[in-house]
This record gives sequence, C-alpha cells and structure tokens, in this order.
Amino acid sequence: MNLQKRIDQMSERHMTRSKRTERLQVMLNDEELLRIEDWRYLNRIGSRASAIRLLIQLGLDASGQGVPVPKERPLRHQET
Repeated sequence: MNLQKRIDQMSERHMTRSKRTERLQVMLNDEELLRIEDWRYLNRIGSRASAIRLLIQLGLDASGQGVPVPKERPLRHQET
C-alpha cells in the first residue's frame, strides 16, 4: 500500500476515534519543525497536531510497536 493511501486511511480513523483527553507538550528545534511542516504540506494534512499524530503512528507501525490501543485502556498514571 502506498504511503498516501495509508495516510488517508489513518486520517479517517483518527476522525472517528473517541474524544482526546491527553495533552502532550513537545519541544522541537527549527529543523524538526520545518521537516514536520514540509511533510504536512506535501501530504495535505489539515493541522500540525494531526500531522504529528500521523507521524507517531507511522513510526510505531514501522517499528513493529504499533499495537492497537483497546477502547477502555486504563491510564498508566493516575492522579491521586
């Protein structure tokens, strides 16, 4: 399957998922941000956040660690 088709399928999957409840802060240098923005533009991804989520999923899939997350997965860190 070509990359664009996978990106399209992953984008559709993300749009149908449940509400996102976790926020992550990531610091990037100028080169990393430019590479993400270029990839986002070339693949016509609507937002930077969506592009980053897709890149993470593609990286996990490529590494063999892209195990689907169950719908009712408990959080690893619980606030007390």
